[in-house]
Amino acid sequence: MSIRTKVIALVLTLVFAYVAVLYGAGRWVIYPRFVELENDEAHTNVERAVQALQREVELLIPSVNDWAAWDDSYDYVQDRNPAYVEENLTFESMRGVQIDLLALYDAAGELIWGGAYDPVTKRPLDLKALLQARLPAGDFLLRAAAAGHSLAGILQTSAGPIVLVVKPVLRTGGGGPPKGAILMGRVLDSAALSRLADQAQVNLRVSAVAPDYQTQGERHRDGSLTHTAVSLSKTENETFGETVVLDVRADPALRLTVTTPRGITANGREALSIASQTLGIMAALLVLLFLIGVRRMVLDPLARLTAHATAIGTGNELAVDHGCTRNDEIGVLGREFDRMVERLAEARHKLLEQSYRVGVAESASGVLHNIGNAITPLGVKLGNLKESLRNAPVEEIDLATGELAAPTTGPERRA
Repeated sequence: MSIRTKVIALVLTLVFAYVAVLYGAGRWVIYPRFVELENDEAHTNVERAVQALQREVELLIPSVNDWAAWDDSYDYVQDRNPAYVEENLTFESMRGVQIDLLALYDAAGELIWGGAYDPVTKRPLDLKALLQARLPAGDFLLRAAAAGHSLAGILQTSAGPIVLVVKPVLRTGGGGPPKGAILMGRVLDSAALSRLADQAQVNLRVSAVAPDYQTQGERHRDGSLTHTAVSLSKTENETFGETVVLDVRADPALRLTVTTPRGITANGREALSIASQTLGIMAALLVLLFLIGVRRMVLDPLARLTAHATAIGTGNELAVDHGCTRNDEIGVLGREFDRMVERLAEARHKLLEQSYRVGVAESASGVLHNIGNAITPLGVKLGNLKESLRNAPVEEIDLATGELAAPTTGPERRA
């Protein structure tokens, strides 16, 4: 595998790992933050619906306070004055303070006066549970009246849910022992619930709770209203926040369901998608630019240096300069390679000279060997002559020489 292939594989691996890490961070770290924000928004919307219902209760309290801490009401509970009824306990009076239910009980739980009217049809409403001739012993309304306590909240009735406020009947300014209790209520019809949804600016659905419903888990109190902890359920496009509001007797009364579009997570997914696409495009551009830079700065010079070394290795000519003028590590490597080739050329030249001299010496040795071969017979003959001279009769020769030198030697003897 070439260095080019290895570099490309390494870069692609690193980029893939980098993109995978960023995607994982977005998917498992950033995206859950969008989900948390969306859950918080769903919780907040449910709380806003509860607060809107609480405001509906609070709007009724001032009217009840005015009627309950009033000498005329205090006297009427005791003397049952008909003039009080004619002046105050009429449908017009009830409409004036925007209530649909009004009842007065004495301390013993006997109903003194009670009336309930439909706010649309203006017909009487059947609210027997709240308009009994005498409250049974232990009834929550009777206990509150006897103890001088106030009650405010929601109550589920046969006419639907109503906002109910109960106050003890006292003298003006709050003095005197309580002589009974006054009840005021407002029916939560579809128009009222629609108004609550508009006030809270939420998509609200209100439904009754089954009689056998059992509340579990935490309970939260907002003003006079107590409700269960908010539970969330989701579809692909919507989040449903749900809580159950308890009535004045702490029994489940209303189920509030608020639908919240899953816009935050949709925006989160879109943002992550755009970020991922942008990251992919940027990664591709960076890889391309990186590879172009690496090719021009590293791979191409290495390829030229490799081709130069290959040419030197496969040819007989030791070229010295391969044309590298760079000042980085590759340039240093090229120049060192040139110096190495130069020294190799010098060593090769010296080796050739030494080989020539060795050849000449070998040729001279051969010539000398041939001369030796030619001279060997002469040496043998000279040895033989030397041996013959060694065995020659020297004394006799000296005698003959003397006789030749003597004038008395005759010609025959001389010959």
